[in-house]
Amino acid sequence: MSCVEIYAFDKKGNAYCYGKVKNSFRGEMAVWHMLEERHLPPFIPESVKGYSWYQPEMTSEEMQERAGYHFSRILCSSEKELKVIWDLADNPEITLHERIVLFTTLDDCLVRKEDIKRVIEAFEQFGGDTVALPVKLENIQLSGTRKRYQ
Repeated sequence: MSCVEIYAFDKKGNAYCYGKVKNSFRGEMAVWHMLEERHLPPFIPESVKGYSWYQPEMTSEEMQERAGYHFSRILCSSEKELKVIWDLADNPEITLHERIVLFTTLDDCLVRKEDIKRVIEAFEQFGGDTVALPVKLENIQLSGTRKRYQ
């Protein structure tokens, strides 16, 4: 199971683990899936093109109905296909709040104390039907309000 570790810094600049969000990959996948649905063309895996029923003129809905599952770049587990989603973080055509939320799912994301409020607002604007986002949002809110100095 994956987790996100939230680090804080004391007045001397020393880092300490402030908290952890368990199963963060579930939330990341939810964000990636929502952004894929909102901003990218339908995904058709190369393997589907080899099926006997495949016809190039079929709509993505027809192909998914025929295959029995929803096609997603996330499900194919190809870093090349996932990168198409991750690259949305640098796309100025995507709303700022969506880019902020996407950045929080990427490795080595660092949020400065003065930006915590912007991150919270971005999560609130992002929306989406997932349980994982409110949990992550709650942890971000706690890190912005609770002070701990050593």
